[in-house]
Amino acid sequence: MGIVNVSNSRFSGNSTQASGGALWVEQTSTIENSTFSANSADYSGGAIRGYGTINATKSTFANNTASEGGAIYGFYAYGEGGMVDVSDSTFTGNEAVLAGGAVFAQSGTAYFNTFVNNEAPAVNGVDTPGNAIYKSEDDFFRIGGNIFAGDSERPQVGMRGNLAMFVDMGGNVF
Repeated sequence: MGIVNVSNSRFSGNSTQASGGALWVEQTSTIENSTFSANSADYSGGAIRGYGTINATKSTFANNTASEGGAIYGFYAYGEGGMVDVSDSTFTGNEAVLAGGAVFAQSGTAYFNTFVNNEAPAVNGVDTPGNAIYKSEDDFFRIGGNIFAGDSERPQVGMRGNLAMFVDMGGNVF
């Protein structure tokens, strides 16, 4: 296991019957200036599934699909916590069957991104799937300067239980 760095790359049309349609990383990863389109996973992370921290900047995630985390799925393992940090990126047309149309994470940040027409299902009760972002644990997820557009009848950000764990840093447009 080691640090994964991806720069100026394109991943398109990849699929798996497991997780991580294009990439499955097991430690900190950095993605920049890359495009992930039309990738799919039967389980989690249509484009990327990662343990540890996933840092994605200046990248595009379009039309990826998975059960959880249509584009990115970050999960806790190996003593590190499923943190996803995304900035200056575009997420469009990603879809999750269960939760996190674009991003599924335990904690993280989202700054200066555009989330358009990402989808997660409508569910009654305390579990809110989040068309753009779904947060699964009690850690904080900070959002600031993002544009969220799409289905206005379902929330763009969702969490199991208490939505107060999303910290609005200002400048978000819903």
